[in-house]
Amino acid sequence: SAILTVSALPIAALMLAVRAKQGHQAVLQKSSAAAEATPNQERLSCRLQVVLVSEDRDEALMNPEETLSSYLERISPERRDSAIAAADAFGGGATGANRTPASQWEYPVDELISALSGAHDTNLQDSQCPQKWFDATDGDAKDAVRQWRESLAWRREFEVDQVLSRPLPQFFKIKKLFPHAWLGFDRDGHLVTLEQFGNVRRNVTDLKAAGVTPEDFAAHCVFLNEYWIKNKLTKTGRLNKIVDLKGGGYSQIVRDVINFFQPMNHAMQQYPELIVKIHLINVPSSFRILWKIVSAFLAKKTTEKITVVGGNEKMVFDHLHSAFPKEILPLEYGGTMDKPLREIQLEKDPADYIRRLNKNCGVPSEGDWN
Repeated sequence: SAILTVSALPIAALMLAVRAKQGHQAVLQKSSAAAEATPNQERLSCRLQVVLVSEDRDEALMNPEETLSSYLERISPERRDSAIAAADAFGGGATGANRTPASQWEYPVDELISALSGAHDTNLQDSQCPQKWFDATDGDAKDAVRQWRESLAWRREFEVDQVLSRPLPQFFKIKKLFPHAWLGFDRDGHLVTLEQFGNVRRNVTDLKAAGVTPEDFAAHCVFLNEYWIKNKLTKTGRLNKIVDLKGGGYSQIVRDVINFFQPMNHAMQQYPELIVKIHLINVPSSFRILWKIVSAFLAKKTTEKITVVGGNEKMVFDHLHSAFPKEILPLEYGGTMDKPLREIQLEKDPADYIRRLNKNCGVPSEGDWN
């Protein structure tokens, strides 16, 4: 069946129409450098991280240097209650008895956080399957419960709730070799992402040459998802994606490229219904022809989430301006944002977070641009 790849990065345009029925893969295997640093992780209490957000970000974010006890002592009593609740939810302590009904959440992102919790809760009943899985399966209760249970097993098997406390030595290399960024927010408050992969075949070749494995890339994308969700970067809990295919074409979609992104694709399937819209821009004519054929076989729900924009620069700019505020769009997309992607605050925060985490876990930040 067709799906939208709910990812921090899409794999390739054609794979938006394919859902591989593959078994659980080791998509979160640690790189050799991270694996060697495990003793340092334990010694430095890297696994004690709790990531929260409030109006006071400095207070709300737990630093890699801190222990959980010192963090709880530092923050206000109100935030302390939230921290304990979040630690319980993400650490496996939440039980069926205390899971909050969706109607009681203040914001949709809170419901999303609840939906992703409970991996270690042995008391969960099928009747507690979150709405997102019903939405993802068009209301098929049996399939929704099956996919939800599989996602919980995936989170449990790969300790996904601990992702934000594990070092990512290749974070900066991946950022450089496969350009992607959080630009800001659209007019509805959704987090806007940009992915540039018109030359995806070269990107994959460079990533592999730099020692980045498919599992490393999957772990990178899972980190990004967990970071923006647990930090509540958007109250809506949804993404609006710009995918730039400039320079792309049939020659980019080869078996080596598809295979490289399969672990990531599988991991991203564990985050249902995150994407509001995918805007494929600078789409080559060859793909537009193929899309007309492929889209005829896709569900209306899927095709409605994908907009394909080719033609000239004016057409692309007009579309982007209609969908996003100009101030978050880079100059090359007709916007007014004139700084490098890495200088956007939404990009600087996770980069600084990774630097601190890697340092305190005894792992180098390879390719760091600072």
